[in-house]
Amino acid sequence: MSVATTRPIIGAKDFVYALLNAGTDIAGGTPTYGTVKSLPGLRKVSVNPNASQSTLEGDDKIMYIAEQIGKIDVTAEFGDVVVAQFAELYGHAYANGAITKNVADVSPIVAIGYKVTRSGSNVFTYKWLYSGQFMKMETSAETKGESLKFQTVSLKGIFRPLVSSGVYELRADTDDTEVAAAFLAGFFSTVVLASTADLGALTLTSAAGVASTKTITVTFGKAGGGSTTIRAPIAGDLFIILDSDHSLLVPSTYTPGVSSTTPTLVIVTTALTAAAHTIVVTANVKDANGVACVAKSIAFTPSA
Repeated sequence: MSVATTRPIIGAKDFVYALLNAGTDIAGGTPTYGTVKSLPGLRKVSVNPNASQSTLEGDDKIMYIAEQIGKIDVTAEFGDVVVAQFAELYGHAYANGAITKNVADVSPIVAIGYKVTRSGSNVFTYKWLYSGQFMKMETSAETKGESLKFQTVSLKGIFRPLVSSGVYELRADTDDTEVAAAFLAGFFSTVVLASTADLGALTLTSAAGVASTKTITVTFGKAGGGSTTIRAPIAGDLFIILDSDHSLLVPSTYTPGVSSTTPTLVIVTTALTAAAHTIVVTANVKDANGVACVAKSIAFTPSA
């Protein structure tokens, strides 16, 4: 399993949003978004895709099951929302500290992101929903009683899949070993599109060694010519064999190269000599997008 253990949800935080740039989410296109902005004070968020199923029976049994999602209902509850962000999310005019509502105002299409807090030390689920509009909200205020009671704000909206791809949500768990650290680090700096991952096949293409420095440079290729990096392997992901006696060389370090159409991995192993070797790469070697390498072996002879 890629995730070490199950972790129940215990909270939610760090709600963000970004406006979809008009005219960019079209068939065959790539949607783009404005600046990601924080909406602090998230108390609760719910997402209901209104999924439905239909069955077709025959010969006294269920033969086929079809399913689809409907409108995606989203509700996010906050302690409060500042007036400028209300105006932006609902398409109202905001000037000189005042919001003006017009019957012709239309809520913009936005993407939203947030973190689901899970039990454990600093473990989260990161999420983006790509395309939706918040409905004009009902407002109410209650006078103070014998005891104070906080009155919260709920934003309710309808979301849908992107026209360009049919994708409506992206999720990543921070304790999933298949998730690259760089992917998580930039997850909320811009709207991360699921389609941006290069899923072209990863293949071992060559290996070259230098006995004096005890290093082996392994080169890979990506189908379609996409750029990527190689994740640092662990023991058992690849093997280096001395051909003369079939002994295994134990690597001490792995250093991935920069993102490239021909990504590299530099291996240091103290037993390397200027003799014939074979390197065996398993499907456990993966690139930054989680694409497994095609299992393969290749022969090489290090220079002195």
